[in-house]
Amino acid sequence: MIFTDSLRYITAKAIASVADETFEPAQCGSFIRNIQYLVKLLKSSNRSVRKHAVSRLANDLAEKREVKRVMIQAVIKNRAAPHLVALLKSSNPGACRAAVWIISNIAAGNVKQKRALVKADVIPCLINLLKSADPKIWEYTTDALMKITFGTKANQSVAFDADALSQLMELLKSSDVFIVRETVRVLQNITCRRWEQNQIVVGSGAIPRLISLLESSDSEICQFATGCLTNLARGTSKRSIIEAAVVPYMVNLLNSSNSLICRNAIACLGNLADKTLEEKQIIIDAGAVPRFVELLKSPDVLVQREATRALWNISAGTHAQDQAIIDAGAIPYMVEFLKSSDVQLQKHAMKCLLNIVHGTEEQIQTILNAGLLMNLVEFINSPEHDVSQDLREILSAISYKRNPKQFFVDAGVISQLVELFQSSDTLVLQNTIHELAACVLANVASGTPDQKQVLIDAGALQFFLQELTSQTAKVCQYCVKAIGGFAWETAEHRKFVVESGAVPCLVLLLKSPDSSVCKQAAKALGNIAYTLEEKKAVIQAGAVPFLTQLLKSQKLNVREQAAWALANIATGSLEQKQAILEAGAIPVLAKLLKSPSSSGSNTGIYASRALENIASGSAEQKQAVVDTGAFRYLPS
Repeated sequence: MIFTDSLRYITAKAIASVADETFEPAQCGSFIRNIQYLVKLLKSSNRSVRKHAVSRLANDLAEKREVKRVMIQAVIKNRAAPHLVALLKSSNPGACRAAVWIISNIAAGNVKQKRALVKADVIPCLINLLKSADPKIWEYTTDALMKITFGTKANQSVAFDADALSQLMELLKSSDVFIVRETVRVLQNITCRRWEQNQIVVGSGAIPRLISLLESSDSEICQFATGCLTNLARGTSKRSIIEAAVVPYMVNLLNSSNSLICRNAIACLGNLADKTLEEKQIIIDAGAVPRFVELLKSPDVLVQREATRALWNISAGTHAQDQAIIDAGAIPYMVEFLKSSDVQLQKHAMKCLLNIVHGTEEQIQTILNAGLLMNLVEFINSPEHDVSQDLREILSAISYKRNPKQFFVDAGVISQLVELFQSSDTLVLQNTIHELAACVLANVASGTPDQKQVLIDAGALQFFLQELTSQTAKVCQYCVKAIGGFAWETAEHRKFVVESGAVPCLVLLLKSPDSSVCKQAAKALGNIAYTLEEKKAVIQAGAVPFLTQLLKSQKLNVREQAAWALANIATGSLEQKQAILEAGAIPVLAKLLKSPSSSGSNTGIYASRALENIASGSAEQKQAVVDTGAFRYLPS
């Protein structure tokens, strides 16, 4: 069928009458077919037909909201975008108004739908329509521009290239509140992404006008103006914002009852504070930090997020700048936020604490007093974070002191670290908290008798014994190291270790496939084997044959600790020396002693000491040493 202009006009009117009916979503099929006819009519050379088609299409979109999404997709699919864009140039206000209204609806759609409009060169046409005297056309135009440029770098760049900025800057001078509001809203979108474009905005003289809008009685104008300045407070345009004295205005807006304005003000100050120490100090000197802390109490989690982010940025400064955060009372909130269900809030709080924990001992003590270690359990249960890295950084920062063992004791966190062992049985906790807490406690266990006693009083030894069967090699290694630390030098603690049943567990670990665990187990048994009774306990647990096997290990440090343990056992009774002889250790010790790789090393020293002690025993034991040819290597 050949469409004449009159037939197109009649068809458009017919479709208009059909479209006045009420359609359910299930009836979309026939409705979309009508849309297809309307789109065909948009291509007519007859102005009246085009006007009726676009008007009907606009009415349908307005009235049939339940099928609006389907209709928009049908319009795009039938390639109506170029024809709608062409109508933006129409001299007929009604046709232009309907076309720009449809385009503003399409612009609210998905990325592909926006892209279809941009490909049809809609942005230059929309920018041209910013000059329109028709209030509705102007309203729909700014709405369409705002939607098209929202969150899309490419579209923002097209708007810049089409000289949107000069039009927007001219419109900002208007005394009409509505015009200013919509203009600054579009400007907020096109200052979102590219720093070089933001610098162009700064160069256009926008900042003074935006600052004046911060005092507008219209809350939306103030909101969009703070949004623009927040976007400009990044990259190369940041310095211009500071020099324009925006900071005091933003600090004042932190008191706004409008959460959107308040959030933008926090974000602006947070952006300004994210680089140099000087910029951070400007924010601190303006009195922003106490207000940020007050906003941590906000019921709006988005406000809390921005406030913690701003404090995180400031906390990356000097110890004195960190102290400003502490003095304002931020730490308890940051620690509490580690348990938040909001992932971003957790992350910002954790990063802020990670910065401050590198500070002075007094600053670290403040964080620990706020319950940091126990609240980390909640943080760790969140799968969104690099938990191991964060925890490792915190604990290493705390440990990096002149006397880390005593620092942990004085800080009162030993009992908390012990509690972390029983906090959860999840795999994440076993592989992170258990490992890191065990590492710290193992270091303390090698400290002074008083430090060891603090661990024992906190029940640490029981948990070390419990974790000797851990599937995580690092956890097991640290626990063995801790038990060895307990047994070193202090008779009371060594006796406590033996009576706790640790010796058989350690002997079993001499067979571990992990050489680090074997090394620590041999070292611990060597530390335990001090008195005759303690040597007897080690021998009866079956340690000597396994220690003998470890003398043949490929790992030098394993051989060294096995020789150390046997050297200590060899200082015992004839019966205890005999256990070493019967295990076949003497030839292996002699080989170690004569090996060039052992010369001058601890391995050679311990092997020499073991053989010397055995040779001081019975005639049989001395002869066994002589037969190996090792006698001439022993001290005279």
